[in-house]
Amino acid sequence: MGRNTRIEFIVAAILVSMSIAAGSALAGGSLDRPRDPVVIEGSDLPGLQGLPVNDISAFRYDTGWSQIPVQVDERKYVDFGAVYDTTDFGVGTVTYVDSLTYTGPDMDPAFDGDDELVFMAFDAGDRAPAGAGLPSGVVSDGPTLEMEIEDPLDGGVGYVYLFQSDGSLLPGAGEDYVAYSFNPEGGPYIPNYNRYGANPESSVVYSDNYRTFFWEMWIRDELNIYAGGSSGADILDRHRNQFAPGDCGRTEDTFSAGEGVFFANIDGPVRAIRSYMGANSGPFTQRLHLFYGQRHDVTTFLRVHEIKGIMDLYDYSPDAVGMSYYNNLNTGGVTVDGQGDTVSLGELTWEMVTGPQGTLVVSHSLETNIDPFAYTSYYSDNDDPSETQCTGDEFEYAESGDHVNQTIPDTNPPSPRYLNTTRIVHYESPSQAVGLAEERHDQAMTPFALTVYQYAPDDPLPALSTPGALALLTLILVLGILMLRRSSERGRVVGRFEPR
Repeated sequence: MGRNTRIEFIVAAILVSMSIAAGSALAGGSLDRPRDPVVIEGSDLPGLQGLPVNDISAFRYDTGWSQIPVQVDERKYVDFGAVYDTTDFGVGTVTYVDSLTYTGPDMDPAFDGDDELVFMAFDAGDRAPAGAGLPSGVVSDGPTLEMEIEDPLDGGVGYVYLFQSDGSLLPGAGEDYVAYSFNPEGGPYIPNYNRYGANPESSVVYSDNYRTFFWEMWIRDELNIYAGGSSGADILDRHRNQFAPGDCGRTEDTFSAGEGVFFANIDGPVRAIRSYMGANSGPFTQRLHLFYGQRHDVTTFLRVHEIKGIMDLYDYSPDAVGMSYYNNLNTGGVTVDGQGDTVSLGELTWEMVTGPQGTLVVSHSLETNIDPFAYTSYYSDNDDPSETQCTGDEFEYAESGDHVNQTIPDTNPPSPRYLNTTRIVHYESPSQAVGLAEERHDQAMTPFALTVYQYAPDDPLPALSTPGALALLTLILVLGILMLRRSSERGRVVGRFEPR
């Protein structure tokens, strides 16, 4: 090594060492997915298993430690008979549980492999530097995990740290990103819920960005968007379900008036959960709502005898007039005005309605092992429709969504066939361009890549006493090399996986 090269190396080591000694983070957070959650199963976090769920605390690092909200939702296998408060049926599912319904609480009250831990991606921070130590309020000899969260779309990275609280911290960190009030009008679910008839309710979900309302199990007929100066108008007539256009034999109204039960109604600091089952002759058909501050996931698990088809539609209200409708097959858009439009039909991946009222971006996904299988879409914007309107008002304003227009074979357990559909809805600022819908769809369909490390907090760096210039340079050089090596080997990798 030549003299100049050696001097450059020593100077570089000095600069690196001084940077580390000043407490700068070795990796800054660059994660840019502010609407999306990070959801991890307990089986992927063995270091936390066995802890009381309220003792799990999460932190970010930005020049210092800050607590962030984290939520644990307990799950277990539940026989469908238990949900109906009757004898076991011999079929069931792993599901969110609720001590206020007939699922009952998780038999293991500690964090276990079936449970889910969730926090929001926007709460991720920088990588804690060497010498950061532990935040206050955590057990010094408890589990310490560093989670690296990477966005495969753009390479953005953020970090979240999980510790055991010493009892002085609450998991929600004083935040509540979305609120859910389940209000059955007949009184508390147990023992008042009528499992074989109508159960009016006035249940509401709201955040800073939206509000939606349920007045019975399957019946949702109000939606207001507040994001970014949206007008807050109620743009939803109904979230509709029926077999075919004009076929009123089965609808969200008949589903709600027939046999049905709730799995869970949960209001947590990070998300709210509403899960129910029962759709006439499909008593095991289930719908799961996951509500976040700016996003809403709706999954429907079809479990029923052979049926002739199914439609899952959003029918907008007269207050949506003037908005524009787009989807992946019609990127030029049409105006919502009730005057009729010609749009291309086919398999939907995304839809968007946008205007001064706000913006709704809907991503669609479908899972099935039915073969052969095909589906298309439905669209009607008509204030004097020829088809009978089975529920809601008499209009079809941009009524749109998935239409399975073929016979669906038996999906009722124990049949091995399944058909699950998901809508991921984002609530956005007014008057957006098509590019936003494409971006949100890509994000909704692309899970984060997670790597979990064993976080080993380092002792603070020693003061740099300097009895002589040569001793100073030598000390800084050695420290720089050691710290660079240690920073590249922060901790033992305990898991790499994609969250649910």
